Formats: sequence, structure tokens, C-alpha cells
Amino acid sequence: MRAALVLVLLAACHDDAPAPPPQPPPPPPKVVPAGPYKVSYECSHSNEPFGKGGQVSNQTLDLGAKTRTTLAYTYDGDPAGPTPFVPPPPAVSQLSDPLVAMMNDAVIKVLSGGPYTPELPPSEGTPCLLTITNASGAQLFRIEKADHAQKDAVSELVRAFAP
Repeated sequence: MRAALVLVLLAACHDDAPAPPPQPPPPPPKVVPAGPYKVSYECSHSNEPFGKGGQVSNQTLDLGAKTRTTLAYTYDGDPAGPTPFVPPPPAVSQLSDPLVAMMNDAVIKVLSGGPYTPELPPSEGTPCLLTITNASGAQLFRIEKADHAQKDAVSELVRAFAP
């Protein structure tokens, strides 16, 4: 009788709950398209409707050619007015090998991660767009990034454009 009671107690203590379902395997790592890359950070603000004119600040880093192209200007009035505004020519400068390597690593980090959340400008703020293309001009990444407050790979890349 004692043996039967022990068996009943053992059976009662035995967990007959089904085993948890197996976890799905982690997703495969993202395949990062080959470079060289071009990284553009373009910001443009119009003073309309409260005034005329605006500001433009565009930078493009061509990591293959090792160049930085900068176009920055302020314009008054209507750029399509009777005397259209002609923007200045862009300035082109060389990038150092360490900067190219750093930016290339930052681009690969962005393309390997995500998803990322846009950071939109505040009301009346300046919208900015970060774009990454490959050597053939195919767009690999694009995000509205008016700030770099978030702690992510995109913000790190945008900080590299800050003066």
C-alpha cells in the first residue's frame, strides 16, 4: 500500500505539461550590398510662408572617389522670381584614408542594422534626408534625419556630417 501511495504521489508530482514549442531560428544576417558607397546628407529650409528665401546645406561623401562635395548657401527672395537665384558651385575636397575607412564602417553598420526611426524636424525646423547609394547609383538606404538624438547607427553616421 505504501508503494502504491508513493507511486500515486510521484505521478501527481510529475509535470505532464507539454514542452514549450521550439523557438524559431534567428533571422539570417542582412546581406550588405557591396560598395563603394556615396552618402548624402541634404538639408533645405524655406522661409515661406512667413518670409522669403531659405537655406540649403548638402554634403555628399563619395567613398570610392574619396571626395566630399559641399553645397551650402542662403538665398533671399523667390528662387524662381524674375531674376532667378543661381546657387554657387559646389566645393569639392579630398577625404583622408582614415575618414573613408571610418565612414565605410559606419555605412556598413547602418546597412546591417535597422529598422530605424526617422527624426523629423520640429515645426518650422529644417528637414534633412540621409541617403546611401552604391557605385551604380542604386539607392540602398534613405531616411528623414533632422536630428541625431537617437542612439542608433544612423545617428552616428549623421554626427559625422555635423560641423
